Amino acid sequence: MKFTIITTPINSDTVETVSAREVYDHVESKQAFADWFKNRVKQGGFTQDVDFVAIHNSMTSPPSKEYHVTLDMAKHLGQMERNEKGKAIRQYFIDREKESSMVIPRTLPEALRLYADEVEKREQLEQQLQLDAPKVRFAEAVASGNEDLRIGEYAKSLSNHTGLVIGPNKLMAWMREKGILLQGRDKREANMPSQGSVNAGLMSFKYEITNIGAVPVPYITGKGQLHFAEQIIEHFSTKQEIVA
Repeated sequence: MKFTIITTPINSDTVETVSAREVYDHVESKQAFADWFKNRVKQGGFTQDVDFVAIHNSMTSPPSKEYHVTLDMAKHLGQMERNEKGKAIRQYFIDREKESSMVIPRTLPEALRLYADEVEKREQLEQQLQLDAPKVRFAEAVASGNEDLRIGEYAKSLSNHTGLVIGPNKLMAWMREKGILLQGRDKREANMPSQGSVNAGLMSFKYEITNIGAVPVPYITGKGQLHFAEQIIEHFSTKQEIVA
């Protein structure tokens, strides 16, 4: 099966089309061509001067009207037949779409430009992989265990698995700034996880006995460790407060 591709102006654009009659001949419909095309246009909701154009053929006797349809419409015309011939037509235009999407350079400058573009894409991908590597290593480490961590332990874990160094005090200050920890004046309330972070399963706390009595000690859950990691790395890297 093969169709003749025609370059046709449609609505101020030049697009590839095929003759609707050629599609009709492959379909081998029992309807007259004019009736078949009219019915398919109505059934498919196709629009003249968008999906197809009418061509007046004065070379025939009597003069006839032909139609050039876009390749996408031709594909749908095949699909609408709901038989093996229609499937073959549809597949023909699907295959052609795939071939058209492949860029094949025709000249040396085009080939060099294509090669340069591919090199640039590969370099960008490698750079992104390097940027994401600390997050990936940390995510893999957290995924291997669901243990809740104190903030100091979490800071140390970040350092061990990402190659970055950040102190627990700065991490706690960041968490207070983000509303993850409360900023209570009373030492018994200071650094208490916010209710929202606890409800979201990001934080937990345990009461521990100190010289001032029982105080809440914040813990970061496994879910919270993953949730906060990317934000922490990006925030402190921007401020250059993490040292590799």
